[in-house]
Amino acid sequence: MRKGTTVVCGLVAMLLGIGAASASAGGWLPGAVDLRPGVTNEILYQPAIAVGREGTVVAAWPELVEDGIAMRVALRAPDGSFSAPQTLSHLTFGWSYDTPAVAVDAQGNATVAWDVEGVVYAAYHPAGGTWGPVQTLSTGTASAVSLAAGADGGAIAVWQGAHAIEGAIRPHGAARFGDATAISDVGIAFAGTPQAAMDPAGDVAVLWQRSYDPGDGSSRVDAEASAKAAGQAFPTGSPGRVTLTPDGGAGVSLISDVGITSAGAVVAMYSAADDSSTPRVYVRDRPLTGSFADSTWTSSSTAVSGAGAATSPQLTIDDGGGVEAVWSLYDFVNTILHGAVRPALGAFGDVPLSDPPGVLEAGISGSPAGDATAVWVTANGSVMTIAASHRAPGGGFGPPVALETAVPEGSPAVQYSTVATAADDQGNAYVLSSRHARDAPPALSLFTYDNVPPVLSDVTDPGIVAAGHPLTLSASATDRFSVPTFHWDFGDGASADGAGVGHTFTRAGTFTVTVTATDSAGNAASATRTAVVVPPTGVPTGVFKPVKVPAKVAATWRHLSRGRTAVKALSVTGLKAGDAIKVSCTGGGCKPVLKKAKTLKPRTVKKGTVSLRTALKALKLSPKAKLTIRISRKGYTSIVITYTMVKGKDPKRTLR
Repeated sequence: MRKGTTVVCGLVAMLLGIGAASASAGGWLPGAVDLRPGVTNEILYQPAIAVGREGTVVAAWPELVEDGIAMRVALRAPDGSFSAPQTLSHLTFGWSYDTPAVAVDAQGNATVAWDVEGVVYAAYHPAGGTWGPVQTLSTGTASAVSLAAGADGGAIAVWQGAHAIEGAIRPHGAARFGDATAISDVGIAFAGTPQAAMDPAGDVAVLWQRSYDPGDGSSRVDAEASAKAAGQAFPTGSPGRVTLTPDGGAGVSLISDVGITSAGAVVAMYSAADDSSTPRVYVRDRPLTGSFADSTWTSSSTAVSGAGAATSPQLTIDDGGGVEAVWSLYDFVNTILHGAVRPALGAFGDVPLSDPPGVLEAGISGSPAGDATAVWVTANGSVMTIAASHRAPGGGFGPPVALETAVPEGSPAVQYSTVATAADDQGNAYVLSSRHARDAPPALSLFTYDNVPPVLSDVTDPGIVAAGHPLTLSASATDRFSVPTFHWDFGDGASADGAGVGHTFTRAGTFTVTVTATDSAGNAASATRTAVVVPPTGVPTGVFKPVKVPAKVAATWRHLSRGRTAVKALSVTGLKAGDAIKVSCTGGGCKPVLKKAKTLKPRTVKKGTVSLRTALKALKLSPKAKLTIRISRKGYTSIVITYTMVKGKDPKRTLR
């Protein structure tokens, strides 16, 4: 039996070690998280949500309290749960408010900005810290604030001032914004909410819509943009500030959007009426050429040319310059949400997403790698639905998934006031929905798309085991949202569940052991290990012992004066790359460096042979001194050769 099992051990080098790993990903977590458990105060208008690349999530919303308006926030650290809602400010006057803005940078530093009664406020939460004091950014007649953060920790807030689009910048490493400054021309009227984007270097781009009478008594809305490099002032003319809307058309959309890549390339989208007075969605690019300050905008191009009126574009831009976008298309019967994907500076290809039609609210979020999640609210007859569609990098938008559906018939009538979405570096998406129902408390619900399977680690390698010998196996796994469950398939028809399991193989053979970790969204990751099961005969302990390393040591010696001995030549044959040779020496003539065992790991093994003459040539060993060489290989028992020095003769050699 020993000879037969030696053949099995010859396969160990190929069979042991980490096996193949596989994973499947992408799914919505069941149910929704209530961010205001037990709270019945009314949610005012639209909430906002943002997430950093590392997974910090922040939600913000204005809430009606007994004597005024409170700005409330909830924060979720990576791999944690949401904090209880906190109050950033409590104003006991006024009823004028707008949607808050939230941004989280790549390190998890969070910023919230909002306006109440014409005053813009902001608060800052450093990663791992607490919310700082509220800062007043602008007083007077201000509204429609938005916010963007750069990966380096900087941020920009922009808003409609009384007579100009205004903004304030928080530099990298600072906790407070600088003074507000005008970004647009002064003395003009605006429409919609200005949008901003910031890259890791601190370069910024701002997009807004200017409303005016071109002189013929009509009304025109133009999309305008300004871009500036970090440390510079906002420009007053071209190429930094331009009118994006093409001549001859009249802008109509109150929603436009701008994005920036990590390298500083900018993409702006807006809607404007074409020559037939039908609104279309347009796109303008500001590719990075030379420095950010020297780059210029391309001419406008149509993002959608299908039948119907296209408005309200929203976009996300990945690190490669690809754009994922949504817009509403009214086909003269229904409003249908379209999802579109464009490779860097390529052409858009769009598909209808909303089924059923009747889109009321919509949004999109994306990851640096190109994942994207579109979300929308539809009203079709008596049914209102929150739905979403996910897109993996390189693919198209998947089929719509209904996150929640309300049928008012026979129950309180439901109105979804809005939805907002954000995504992290893994492509996980967060959808925030405020819901108001007749005769029911308002709700603020968070739906989560888990895009990544658990990460498996510390998976036991069963190695070589005797049939009938009990075996213990274990594994660990981490997941950003849930505690994974484990399933083991032992490859012999048996299985078990749990992070730690026991199993006994009843017959000899080679078996593939597979462990699968599954999270709450159904994402699964698997890893395999190989169990070599040998017959139990002749193995008293039940565990098979590997054979010795099949290496040999040959040596010749020189006899010196006073009975000392020196190494003339010493080589080890039968080696493989990765084998370890440990040399030690005791007794007279040993060099200090060898009195403690010295391990040699040959990087290259020429025809299976390594010479140790150079390492040992300086030794002049006295009688009774011992030179020991240990050769080790993974999966084998080490061999140990000891040479004991004898006066005037070759050393005595022992092998074990």
